[in-house]
Amino acid sequence: MQRTNTVVNVSSHPLTPAQTKLLSKNLSFCPTPHAINYIELSEDVYRFCRRLRLAEFFCDREDTETDNDADPPHATLPDLLRKPSPFTPDIGRDIALDTYIKAITTDIMTLRQKDFSPNLTSDEKTALKDLKTNTNIIIKPADKGGAVVVMNTADYTTECTEQLSNTLYYKKLESDPTATYNNTIKRVLQEGMDQQELDIKTGHSVLQPHPTPGRFYILPKIHKEGHPGRPIISGNGCPTEIISQFVDHHMKILVKSIPSYVQDDMDFLRKVHDINNSGPLPPDTLLCTMDVSGLYTNIPHEEVILFTATAAVVEVIVTAAAAVVVAAAAAAAVIVVVVIVRVAAVAYVVDVVMEEVVVPVVVIAFIVDVVIL
Repeated sequence: MQRTNTVVNVSSHPLTPAQTKLLSKNLSFCPTPHAINYIELSEDVYRFCRRLRLAEFFCDREDTETDNDADPPHATLPDLLRKPSPFTPDIGRDIALDTYIKAITTDIMTLRQKDFSPNLTSDEKTALKDLKTNTNIIIKPADKGGAVVVMNTADYTTECTEQLSNTLYYKKLESDPTATYNNTIKRVLQEGMDQQELDIKTGHSVLQPHPTPGRFYILPKIHKEGHPGRPIISGNGCPTEIISQFVDHHMKILVKSIPSYVQDDMDFLRKVHDINNSGPLPPDTLLCTMDVSGLYTNIPHEEVILFTATAAVVEVIVTAAAAVVVAAAAAAAVIVVVVIVRVAAVAYVVDVVMEEVVVPVVVIAFIVDVVIL
């Protein structure tokens, strides 16, 4: 196995020094183009100028809805649900802006490229060509660490096949169910809109216009023996992609309220720091870590749905209680009603030793303090 700080070669194909140097530039590296692509440049200039005109058009506007169906800058839906709008404000609204756009467009489109200065050596160009045409290897980013991994295509295919052959998590289908799933989603969304549980704009926004099935691939775990692959199913374009983003957007506040929530590495370090500052741990304290095999495929769907629904109901109750306080204060200015709502943690417990899954336990404690002045 060939290994550097940034490149790990576990294939039977030995890498040349030029190939190793090329791959060490990382997979996001872009070779310098030989010439300016004026078609792409024209499109980029147009998009930039359009953003300028839209910024001017919506500047200081309270009502951003227009007959041209333009996207308002402060839409109520998250940006991820916005549909691209072809609207572009007319020329002539702002003379100074028109002059500026004309000047930069002329300057950029008449720009002459300087002498070509490649950012790859001749050996690296040859290495790039050889790696692209070698069908016996596959190049992937490592699961952790940011390294570039070179694998035998046969080994990669075998690892994917073995994981997909696990009938506990995967099942071979005789046909593509994407259209069926999308029709089901359409029906459920329509029911929500008919019952006014979902506004029409949101209902249409979360529907995937051209759904495609998910795509399975793996990322090699070079920090583990045998370099097993972490399975990933890309949901880009799948029927539930936009709905998943919508749900994630609205459930983040609930997830962050869970005591066991850890945002990232720095958040974990802050929690450990707080524990250290709280005093010495009891002598019988046991520090341990655990690694869940097949984490996402082992998540119990029904329990998660129940957990999520319960947490959402609690949030609605808390919000309603706050609204009651505001209404009471407005009705009687001489009476101050202070409502303190304490919601205990929504506990989801899994007994690993007994292999027993305990359904989510919800404990809600409401303490109302009324102070009359």
